[in-house]
Amino acid sequence: MKVIFLIAAILTNSLCYGQAVIGKKPTATVPVRQAPKLKPQVITVIKENDKDGDGIINERDKCPDDYGELKFEGCPDSDGDGLIDKDDKCPHERGEIGNNGCPVSYKEYVYSKTLIGHTGIVKTVVFGNGGILISGSADNTLRIWDLNKAQPVNTIKEHKDEIESIGINETGSSFFSASRDGTIKIWDIKSANCTQSFTADFSVESPVTYNFNSNRLLKFMQDAVIKVVEGERFNVGIEGVQFTSIYSTRFSTDGSMIAVSCAFNDIRIYGAASGTLSKTLKGHEDNVISLCFSSDGTKLLSGGLDQTVKLWDVYSGKLLKTFSGHSGAVSAVCFSVDGSQIASASFDGSVRIWDITSGKVLQNISETNKTFQSLCFNNDGTKLAFGCVENIKIWEVRQ
Repeated sequence: MKVIFLIAAILTNSLCYGQAVIGKKPTATVPVRQAPKLKPQVITVIKENDKDGDGIINERDKCPDDYGELKFEGCPDSDGDGLIDKDDKCPHERGEIGNNGCPVSYKEYVYSKTLIGHTGIVKTVVFGNGGILISGSADNTLRIWDLNKAQPVNTIKEHKDEIESIGINETGSSFFSASRDGTIKIWDIKSANCTQSFTADFSVESPVTYNFNSNRLLKFMQDAVIKVVEGERFNVGIEGVQFTSIYSTRFSTDGSMIAVSCAFNDIRIYGAASGTLSKTLKGHEDNVISLCFSSDGTKLLSGGLDQTVKLWDVYSGKLLKTFSGHSGAVSAVCFSVDGSQIASASFDGSVRIWDITSGKVLQNISETNKTFQSLCFNNDGTKLAFGCVENIKIWEVRQ
């Protein structure tokens, strides 16, 4: 009887452990799971999402490509200084708005419109208030443009020779025009009426100019002497300065200084009140054909037939920087309003925007078979105008 109960207990115990073999020690089993079969996934790289152009869509696509995007942690050496650090979040040469307090180093200009109407090369341009641009041309005319409509509001045909320079007063109500016919005329912008006119003793082929702030103008006399005229009075406290060939003349903003470039590859700075020579700036290897004072009068830009742009300290006469890259004569130069950038136009068919501190080219705007001879920034730096043969190009900051 005991044997029967023992055999029954063994059979019951064996069945609980899943063992059917009597006399062998039971072993535990672990069920085996088979992995489900997955279909291979094909990932298609969409070019628009592959920001860094490496053929892979990943976190590095948040980093900048060659044309400048916002910078993030973990990005490569975006600013090219050999270090991967917080500065890689900031704009590099192309310059977009940076991240985490980085400065705005540069905003790219893009084409906006063309102003068509002149029949000769546009030699001088200046922005006015309220969407106005004024231009002077080798066709002897002045035009006042409505930039919104890209149409001239007024066309002035009173000069008898090419327009060399124009300038606008601080209130934006008047502008002057200086012509190779030997006259300087003051105009009311709204009516386009001439309110004042100054005439040289004879017709000259050298540029003349005027300054609103000091009411001074340069007057060319028949004996090849330049004299400064102040208001209605001629030659007040001024010594005559004689030149046989003059390429460019500019007043400083306040009218206290005059820069003159002549046929000696140099630039001469004169006190407007005394007519005495203050500094002679030497450094160009050919004639200087374009000049521009900074708004505070401490710096001067010059462009020459040697294809370079030079930045000068007016008071010390020191050459601060040379900007090289043009392949033609530099026909026009100007400062941005904040003085952080300069622009240069050249006979090589290009306009270049430079960083004034580093000397690097921020943007190169070029057009085939074009000759640019004038340019200027508007007051807030959002527009750039440059004149070429028979038309004016307007470029604006990319929004």
